[in-house]
Amino acid sequence: MQQVHVPVVIIGAGIAGLWVLNRLRQKGVQAILLERTGIGGTQTMASQGIIHGGAKYVLSGKLTQAADSVAQMTEVWAQCLQGNGEIDLRAVRALSEHHYLWSLSRLTGGIKSFISAKVLNSNTNVLKAEQYPPLLRAPGFTGSICELQETVLDVPSLVRTLAMPHLNYIWQADASSEYHYDTNGALLSITLRAGDQACALTADHYVLTAGEGNESILSATGKAVPKMQRRPLQMVWLKFPDHRADGSLFLHCITSGMVPRLTITTHTDIAGKTVWYLGGGLAESGTQRSAQQQIQFAKQELAALLPWVNLADVEWGTLMIDRAEQDNGGKRPAYPGVKRLHTMLICWPTKLTLAPAMAKEVLNHLQGVSNLVQRPLPVWPTPVFAKPVWEQR
Repeated sequence: MQQVHVPVVIIGAGIAGLWVLNRLRQKGVQAILLERTGIGGTQTMASQGIIHGGAKYVLSGKLTQAADSVAQMTEVWAQCLQGNGEIDLRAVRALSEHHYLWSLSRLTGGIKSFISAKVLNSNTNVLKAEQYPPLLRAPGFTGSICELQETVLDVPSLVRTLAMPHLNYIWQADASSEYHYDTNGALLSITLRAGDQACALTADHYVLTAGEGNESILSATGKAVPKMQRRPLQMVWLKFPDHRADGSLFLHCITSGMVPRLTITTHTDIAGKTVWYLGGGLAESGTQRSAQQQIQFAKQELAALLPWVNLADVEWGTLMIDRAEQDNGGKRPAYPGVKRLHTMLICWPTKLTLAPAMAKEVLNHLQGVSNLVQRPLPVWPTPVFAKPVWEQR
């Protein structure tokens, strides 16, 4: 069995783990990232790719902690996407440079000004009818449209941009992997297997960014550990039979309350067909429905809100996803969670937008980690890239 020691092992190759790997390797730290299923993980690939500016969190007219924390990240992401930030993300494909807020009633100047001044720190425009996206210029459209400065990213291209420079350091850790702890619950080593190869991997620090996987790793310690909460969603996707040149929608549809009634982002599948991915209140309430009931509900919502859109010959699907987070009494945590437990740093970024903030906190915990010794590493299998939910079969 090969013996491998590195300063840091990261577990979980979603956005959180990939961001931490990039930041550590920039600093010369020899780190290895382990992934059990596919690069991009589960929660990350289920994301709609919206770099939230915080607007949807102030629908009550109050500046919440969640709104404030995500708003601080917009400039971090903007700099990275321009190639001037902590990670060069110029290769990432932007699906849209902005997101729309569609109010079924009139958007008041007070709410518009509040969102702009307190959250977005940029211009927020209430649009005239001729400025609406083409699909919303139909005769039956009602309400007001506000343009938000929220970029929507193609998540697969984001994952590849973060992963490709470091593929030799992203290792497959399948179900046969074994985690070994001492009597205090400290993680000591991980045994990896691939065919007839075996590797005993040890590190000074283990960074857990595996979402739901954190829970199983921690439960194996047999000790009291930081608790995790799940906030489930049932997302819906619909795939049109062809490419719709005028079919792009990136919007939150709001009525009242803290959660948008419906959030739509637009994507393209591997065959070039247009895909709508539906979240917001529809996804949060959908956990109480079967997949078929959720699809039927989504059809009813789209028929009520966008009756002029032809949904004939559309393929439908759903995805049940657990948002794995640091325990906060069932409520959305306002900030990323990073807690030290012996040799482990347990991390929950809470959402894609906050990954840079979580990575910064991890680096603060790892100040002084040795980056002087670069040991030869064996060649180890690399996980495949995870697929978008509408490509999974």
